[in-house]
Amino acid sequence: MVNKTGKNGVDNGTGKSLKVSTGIPSDAALAEALCRYAREKLTTQQRIERLKVELGYSIKRTKLQALQRKFRTPSVRRPYPPEIVEELVRDKVAQLNDRTKGPETIVKLLADEGNIVPRSLVRSIMHKIDPEGAALRDHSGHFTGRMKKAVDSSSRGLEEV
Repeated sequence: MVNKTGKNGVDNGTGKSLKVSTGIPSDAALAEALCRYAREKLTTQQRIERLKVELGYSIKRTKLQALQRKFRTPSVRRPYPPEIVEELVRDKVAQLNDRTKGPETIVKLLADEGNIVPRSLVRSIMHKIDPEGAALRDHSGHFTGRMKKAVDSSSRGLEEV
């Protein structure tokens, strides 16, 4: 049996004429949504679910990855050059002026601005620019908090009679 219309009735999301009839979102809307999901650090499955709920666009993992490549969605696996990341981290640390904020906080603040950077790179830069701050945040060694004073039995009123 020959298909005289040249169409098999299956929509794979690639046809331009299909965009109007099937409700495929515009490229601008998709790019904005994917960048927002990247800033929120959503997993692949969460991104697929949010696209379906927010834009009514039902796709699978392979199509999502193709769209992310097409729109150059920021990713930790495609970071900026180290010099740019170092400048961003220095600016953010100077802006906070608080040595107790660790790399995870800096990564989150940079992601909120649209700069997705790996935590390991931020951590190494922070150790380089402020080693004392890193030592203050280190909880792996000795207890740095307040120590209890030793109390002898005579001060408790337990003197023998």
